[in-house]
Amino acid sequence: MEYLQSDSSTGSEQPIAATALRITAFTEMMSSADFAPIGVELLDLFTARYDADIRFIGQQKSLATKGMPYTSCSQQKLNTLRNKIESTGLSGHSFRLCGTDETPLKAQFLPMLHMTCSGRVVDDVEYPFYHIDLAVAPSEATDMSFLSEVDRILRCLPIRAGFEGYSFAKPPAHGNSISRLPPAFLRFRTVTIADWLMPLEMLYHSKSAEFYLGKYTPGLPDVGWRTRVGGEFAARLGKRPDHPAVRVEQAGETKIVTAGDAPIWGDINAGDDISAYRAAAAYLAPAMASRHVRIKRAPSYDAHDAQRRELGEAYLDRFLGTATQGSTI
Repeated sequence: MEYLQSDSSTGSEQPIAATALRITAFTEMMSSADFAPIGVELLDLFTARYDADIRFIGQQKSLATKGMPYTSCSQQKLNTLRNKIESTGLSGHSFRLCGTDETPLKAQFLPMLHMTCSGRVVDDVEYPFYHIDLAVAPSEATDMSFLSEVDRILRCLPIRAGFEGYSFAKPPAHGNSISRLPPAFLRFRTVTIADWLMPLEMLYHSKSAEFYLGKYTPGLPDVGWRTRVGGEFAARLGKRPDHPAVRVEQAGETKIVTAGDAPIWGDINAGDDISAYRAAAAYLAPAMASRHVRIKRAPSYDAHDAQRRELGEAYLDRFLGTATQGSTI
């Protein structure tokens, strides 16, 4: 694992983020009963893989406003968690499993599995949907076995939006904001850098959100090595890309767009070929959430700082090859 140092504006050179392989997915609205067996399968996969590395567990109600408290993990607590998912589908709750805090980041982190059951009200009825986030060591992409198993499980869910690939990520215990992360994406063009929390209006249209966002269109929050596109957003897509390394598959109503056989860092100093990512991003452009919504969640972005506004734009345009070139992607 390697670390990203905080930028000079913080007055500190402490590690602020780690390299990770991140898998993020948001389901469509679905019943807790339908989610339960799939959630259990994903939990079992993660705990079997990382049994010796899981040190902490955090649990709370999904709408809690304070940070998630951690306690030492034990087999008994894992059994209780598994029973909760199996019997309730995690209804109204969140949990997080994390690895050691004895790293330069000094916070509980990799390997990490997070699941949240949230709700969306439609015609006065609340319907649950789920947020799944995994962050593991980048070395998991070496033999692809874990990635393949996670992919198999996620294909059983009605995914509304999802992205995965290499990432620079902060421990959730350090807060949700990524505005002060240094712009490593200027060199590593294919990484995803995203908050652990995603505003609901990014994925679903909200009339109330238009009071502070203006008119906007919900859609995908980001593009990764593998991007999952729910049926509503996929309906906007055009002709499939003709790049030989880009695969477009169907899993139920979800399209799965994969840029190459394995994730890459997109290191322009090393001459990495990012053409497959560029082709995938161009294809996915119509399915993205409105640009003015996404840029508010971009790494290094600050609306009150001209240089940081440019960095936010550069992140959204990172597949184009220049930091200043405009784009609708």
